[in-house]
Amino acid sequence: MKRVLRTALLVLLLGAAGMGKGYAFEVDGLYYEITSTATNTVGVTGSYLYDIVIPETVVYDGVTYSVTSIERLAFRNSAITSVTIPSSITAIKRYAFSHCSELSIVYFNATNCIIMGESDGSGNPFGYAFNNCSSLATLNIGPNVEHIPAYGFNACTSLTAVNITNIDSWYNIDFETNPLSMAHNLYLNGELLSNLVIPETVSEIKPNAFSGATCLTNLTLPNSIISIGEGAFSGCNNIGGTLTIPESVEFIGGWAFAYCTSLTVINYNAINCQSMGCVNVYGDFAFRDCTSINTINIGDNVHSIPHHAFTFLSFSGSSDLSIPNSVVSIGNSAFEGCSNLSSVSIGNSVVSIGDYAFVGTELASIMIGNSMSNIGNGAFMGCSNLNTIIALGTIPPTLGTDAFSSISPVATLFVPCGSLMAYFSNWNIFEYNNIHEDCTPRPVSIDSSITGGSVTPSVSQASMGQEVMLTVIPNPGMQLVSITAHNTNNPSQIVPISPIGNSYRFVMPPYAVTVSASFETYELLKENNVVAAEVYPNPTTGSVKIEAEDIRQIYISNTLGQLIYEGSNIGNEFEYNFSQQGEGIYLICIETTNGIITKRVVVMR
Repeated sequence: MKRVLRTALLVLLLGAAGMGKGYAFEVDGLYYEITSTATNTVGVTGSYLYDIVIPETVVYDGVTYSVTSIERLAFRNSAITSVTIPSSITAIKRYAFSHCSELSIVYFNATNCIIMGESDGSGNPFGYAFNNCSSLATLNIGPNVEHIPAYGFNACTSLTAVNITNIDSWYNIDFETNPLSMAHNLYLNGELLSNLVIPETVSEIKPNAFSGATCLTNLTLPNSIISIGEGAFSGCNNIGGTLTIPESVEFIGGWAFAYCTSLTVINYNAINCQSMGCVNVYGDFAFRDCTSINTINIGDNVHSIPHHAFTFLSFSGSSDLSIPNSVVSIGNSAFEGCSNLSSVSIGNSVVSIGDYAFVGTELASIMIGNSMSNIGNGAFMGCSNLNTIIALGTIPPTLGTDAFSSISPVATLFVPCGSLMAYFSNWNIFEYNNIHEDCTPRPVSIDSSITGGSVTPSVSQASMGQEVMLTVIPNPGMQLVSITAHNTNNPSQIVPISPIGNSYRFVMPPYAVTVSASFETYELLKENNVVAAEVYPNPTTGSVKIEAEDIRQIYISNTLGQLIYEGSNIGNEFEYNFSQQGEGIYLICIETTNGIITKRVVVMR
């Protein structure tokens, strides 16, 4: 009793930093209430100190208590200037630090603080734990924090810096609301993080992880990434240049890159991304308002374009889109509302276009591959500039309701020789006189500036819808880097081209085509016979295992010299699946700390 009276007198004399809101005992300037006698846990209810360091345990009357919570209103309106929150804290209750106008720095080490605050009555945990702490400038996040709850730092208008000591731990935090959306600057051990290279050990980026981090100017995603959470990089408006989505990605959450207004190019290589966006009505806009994007490059191994993949992506200027022959399907609303998208070439393996896939775009021309079987409801609805449709298939695809509703009334449909009546009967939205049956052979030419190898077409002329094969032979010591086909008179109009075994092919459109290719010196065959490496099984029908000591790099290429895989910092073993590649011989270049060796593997079906 005497101790409590002395404490009360001290508070009156010094002025309380935070009065206890009802407490059982006081130790070293902190007030506590007992929250469980069964487990010996206590919660902090206040203090008369200004620099607060909350302990993980506290001893009172011979009993050791675990400090697991900071109670409701514990420090509200107090004059504290700093606080350290230990890993033992699992709950910071409603308004615990609200309106602490002198609080400037928080050391947040709570490992798994599930709830910041109490339910608002409807099941929502509105915590507002640090609500309106107007002087809070710096938040230090401990290396073992697993959860940053929602509304924790609401209206902390001076918050400009979040400091972390371990970037790997940041990827594993469960963010309900990311403080970076207020702070904007992320520091790693005191240094501003601007160039973010995510390591190969990371497979998931949690929702909101870097939302609002305007300090970031460069972003590199590794081949290990499987999931990019909702809003992960939303509002990172200084990440510029090219963003590459790796082949490994299977999920991209809604708003993941929304408002990244400095991005100019998206290299989309996700082989089989199963989901893009969220289930709620506001969550599908992974690239919403990326207003500087001028190019989307879809990789040659991509199998499908997910629903809502590029919904409302704002191209910075007139843009042409080529969907390669590897793609089989285009999801619902995949390119809905993409402003300034002027033309699209759809590869010859695509069999379906989802509902509203291109609704509301500014497309002027489209080319539809020869394998198309279904075009969904409203797929091109409202494309009022659409005046040229090239359908390469001899059998008309099935049209969903309003598939071409409200396109230009003078739009021309080009179809292969002998298929005019089939299209007129099945696509009755087009007048007979607006359907043109193309039977004129046109030249297939090879760019004369090609050096380092040769490209030979199967025919020198071809009619619309005819398949053209290309044989590529690199010169000794050279490898193929790229091969493209385009409209001879309009090089920006790309013709989808795809590998078939060790050759390439495209389907002839109703215009002349020029094929270009580039080769470079092939240096991957340099070997050091000291290196010991095993590649098995060989031959294989699918996966091969690669074993060597301390593998730095692995390169896999086909006999054309085309690189199909590149990986780094492998370790001592690696497995590669050839299921997406054709039959043939492949070269596996293995670079270790002891040297380089190249192995040949035969893929059979």
